[in-house]
Amino acid sequence: MQNALLIFVVASLQVACFGQAPFDPLSTPPVGISGLQTAALGDIDGDGVEDYAVANFQEVNPTATQFGSVRLISSATATVIATYWGGTTNAFYGYRLASGDYNGDGTVNLIIVTSKGTAQRLDIVDPTTNTLLAVIPAAPNGSFDLFGYALEMKDIDGDGKEEILTCSSIAGQTPTQGIVHVFSGGSGAPIYSLANPAVSGFAKSAHFLDDISGSVLPEILVTAPNSIQAGSPASGYFGVYDLVSGNAVYTTFGPGPGSLLGESSTVLDDVDGDGFRDFMITESLPPVYGSKKITVRSGANGVVLSSVSLTWPNTPSDASQSVADLDGDGL
Repeated sequence: MQNALLIFVVASLQVACFGQAPFDPLSTPPVGISGLQTAALGDIDGDGVEDYAVANFQEVNPTATQFGSVRLISSATATVIATYWGGTTNAFYGYRLASGDYNGDGTVNLIIVTSKGTAQRLDIVDPTTNTLLAVIPAAPNGSFDLFGYALEMKDIDGDGKEEILTCSSIAGQTPTQGIVHVFSGGSGAPIYSLANPAVSGFAKSAHFLDDISGSVLPEILVTAPNSIQAGSPASGYFGVYDLVSGNAVYTTFGPGPGSLLGESSTVLDDVDGDGFRDFMITESLPPVYGSKKITVRSGANGVVLSSVSLTWPNTPSDASQSVADLDGDGL
């Protein structure tokens, strides 16, 4: 697989507002792009090259009436195909993006999070036609301090429609407490949720793993990097949970104060060849500022497969993402 660095250039645009109104062209194209979130879209402009979505939840459009943007980018020409705007101030439109086949029609749909305020929701968009297919409100709407910390899709029931996994922090909780949500593909109905009040800071992020316990449905990896355990502040935590019962399959707490286990995580392919996908997770290494440990763990049981420790400034940000096999070693 070849990897290229794309320089994004703003060109002629189609512009839509999915905040409070249907398709709403703007006369003045916005200027500038910041790729705080990205998602693969497939080939939406018919040129034979896969395209991408890029979000900036902090951007204000030229009319100063819409806040947060998502742009669809042509990979072949590095130009903007279309732009979507949120509709309310500081609503964090585009806080997270994901893509997948929500309605089972064989095409890629784009999922856009509006994370704050009274309009917390997921927008499901057809990026080929710029059509808003569905809106999934936070349930109950507006009760979360931040809706949509994590966002990904997977068909977990075999009907060809990909379910949506996300998580939210509950307003008024100190320390912050969260809930993991799973919404049905096609209908958007809430079908599963996970919470663990015994773990402070629960559900900073969540990921689909594989069916480890034999329950048919995939297990869920949940992190809590700010968790306080046995008097150790911000020691961190991750747990793998069974969706059917809500019980933990296995859990791990951080080694001590400030270790922030789970501050970043991502699911990998099957690294150890046991038939289950594995995952990568990070933690800090206090007292050395900025030092981090990156660990690859078994998805089946959480056992450490490999790790590397890095010191500042040679450390990653708090965002991690799996990539293709770049060096040809099969991993």
